[in-house]
Amino acid sequence: MKMFFVLMLASVQFSFAAPQGKILKLKGAATYNDVALKEGETIIGKGIIKVSDKSVVRFRYEEAGHDVLVGGNSEITVDFSQPKGGENITLVQGVSRWISGKVQKPRESAGIKTKTATMGVRGTDFIVMVNQLLDESEVICFDGEVALTNNTNKADHKNIHKGQWGGVGGRFGRRIGDIIDLPENVLKHFDSSLAL
Repeated sequence: MKMFFVLMLASVQFSFAAPQGKILKLKGAATYNDVALKEGETIIGKGIIKVSDKSVVRFRYEEAGHDVLVGGNSEITVDFSQPKGGENITLVQGVSRWISGKVQKPRESAGIKTKTATMGVRGTDFIVMVNQLLDESEVICFDGEVALTNNTNKADHKNIHKGQWGGVGGRFGRRIGDIIDLPENVLKHFDSSLAL
């Protein structure tokens, strides 16, 4: 009976464990809330990840298994205090890549947000680029599908499929333009530009 109680207590504690992220790989330098990150460490709560020039960090949403890579000279906000299925990041500047995990498919709330757009994950692998100066967002999908929504007009949305590009804001205009099929050499270039 005593052993049963201990096992029940352990399972209850496990089920109420706070969502967290884990730094899988780090090349160069990055900080979380202005504290230097290290490979293998766990990050919790809300915060800002800043990645230095010529650096890359890869972290995982532990609960769902989704990986996020952040490139050099980039800044994102993360929130690990959300309940299961609330995985999302806000890319303020630079470049980030989302790779859906094998643990579970992401829910509708999962994805990458920017000032101008929201990229809803549909079980996929994609890169988002933000130019803060020009107030524009771009997305390239390597696998699966991404739901691209204009933040200033929610009725303006398009699905981006494998091998396609889309953008909004700045040079791309106030509405989401034509979705473009990218040639293989361009896809390979962007695929290799943010990998770790």
